[in-house]
Amino acid sequence: MVILNGEIYNFQELQASCPARGHVFTTRSDTESIVHAYEEWGLDCVARLRGMFAFAIWDDRKRRLVLARVTARARSRSTTTPTGSASSSPPR
Repeated sequence: MVILNGEIYNFQELQASCPARGHVFTTRSDTESIVHAYEEWGLDCVARLRGMFAFAIWDDRKRRLVLARVTARARSRSTTTPTGSASSSPPR
């Protein structure tokens, strides 16, 4: 399950590259691109997304909730899971 607030600017680029890796898209939405990016790259998917967004993904296999956001002002990226693992990148 995924919940998105905002917009992924490079979702078409992601949709073009993921089928080569075996992903099948059923929509043309930026939200579905997040799901496939997470399946392919895990938490590292956040670094590949361009846009202004916040999202939550429930990973049923790992039984964890992943929260990620890009802040509007600083454009920093952060990812957090309930287990306490987190990562962030400096503003670009």
